[in-house]
Amino acid sequence: MKPVLVCRTAWMDLYAGIRDGDTPIGGGSYVKDVGFGHEVFNFLPNRQGVFQGYVRPGPANGINIGRLGAPADADRVDDVLVFWVATHPTLGRTRVVGWYDEATVFRWWQSSLKKRPLPNGEDAGFSVEAPVATLLPSDDRVFELPRATSSKAGMGPVSYTHLTLPTSDLV
Repeated sequence: MKPVLVCRTAWMDLYAGIRDGDTPIGGGSYVKDVGFGHEVFNFLPNRQGVFQGYVRPGPANGINIGRLGAPADADRVDDVLVFWVATHPTLGRTRVVGWYDEATVFRWWQSSLKKRPLPNGEDAGFSVEAPVATLLPSDDRVFELPRATSSKAGMGPVSYTHLTLPTSDLV
């Protein structure tokens, strides 16, 4: 079984940089305060053809890659199926916007080495990279992931959630 990671992000049509009115909507206080986030390049391959996606690692311990099968001292784990989810800007509810297959998930934020500047000049970082990515067109983003509440199970309040599911059930 391949480990699965679900990453919550802001909603965009293309995730190919801020252009032609495609700006992030939702996604947390950083996007609300600044107007963009590091996820703006999640589905634009870099010059080497690799997809580099951003999800905010936990401030104290980073992404808990141990739950994805990594040894305690590892800084990354390979061959993970990563689903990207975002809240629909008008209809609400958390929906799958795309996924990475054969992904490497890093415990900590990685720098794109000034190759992906954000509008404020900062370097867009990433937490996940993969050779294969699928972005669903906005109109095809219909698969919903429920959010956890005190009375029902679902995706928790953090930016990422670990799942252990057989990939044959998902793909």
